[in-house]
Amino acid sequence: MNRNSLLTRKMKKIYTDIEKLERYHRGICSEREVMETELELGENEKFRNLSDDMELMLEGIARSARKSSIEDKLEKLQIAFAEEENREKSNHPKPSQSKTISMGIPGLFGRYKLGIAASIVLLLAAWIVFLPASRTATPDELFRAHFDTYENLNGKTRSTEVLDDRAKAYEAYDLGNYALAIKLFDQVLQNSDNPLMDQFYYGNAALASGDTQSAIEAFTIVERAGTGLAMESKWYLGLSYLKSKDIERAKKCLTEVQNSGKDPNRASAAEDILNQLN
Repeated sequence: MNRNSLLTRKMKKIYTDIEKLERYHRGICSEREVMETELELGENEKFRNLSDDMELMLEGIARSARKSSIEDKLEKLQIAFAEEENREKSNHPKPSQSKTISMGIPGLFGRYKLGIAASIVLLLAAWIVFLPASRTATPDELFRAHFDTYENLNGKTRSTEVLDDRAKAYEAYDLGNYALAIKLFDQVLQNSDNPLMDQFYYGNAALASGDTQSAIEAFTIVERAGTGLAMESKWYLGLSYLKSKDIERAKKCLTEVQNSGKDPNRASAAEDILNQLN
């Protein structure tokens, strides 16, 4: 059997294992599937490591979906400001005009600091959405406003830990040393036990370093596999096309993210970008 056939069989086995573990961790297996999966988890170390990675990935996706949207944060700030203002009115009688003037700038700032904070957040949030009608954001501006590397779900490495190449790759990723991370991921992906997750972070590192073509290739592989990171890969694929000025492909990817309904925050961000591109 030639090398390509062996590689194809190995990739098919990995995809099958990923699908099995995704069903297991989501709790949608039959009793027989649960028994078979738990038996393999007890006997197969590579399968167990893949299960740990899958559990972290699903946890990260759930955590991302739970994050408050910009509107939620603004609403909380505005409520806090209103409560603070009501307390100020209850605790202090309304000052005369002369007393108000004598308070000076520091006193006024202290009273309205929450309002100022809310205004700042509002301005930042609205910068892209409410640009003046005279111009729209450029693809580069949209990319910079929305791109952020995905959180490392593999966990932080300890200083006393002996690192293998995979752990070193993720450590470099956490430190923002994307050039080194890319180099290490290239080595890891030649014989990875979890190639989809490693491809996903390789794509993030490539996009952060400006290598949009490598990012596109990596995110396409993960997105086509259809596993838990597929829609996140679609989001980053859209940003990769946006960065490379391939607007039509960017629109197609972002429209799918907007319509997927899997992550309201991603859908809202995709809609913001599409509104500017259209």
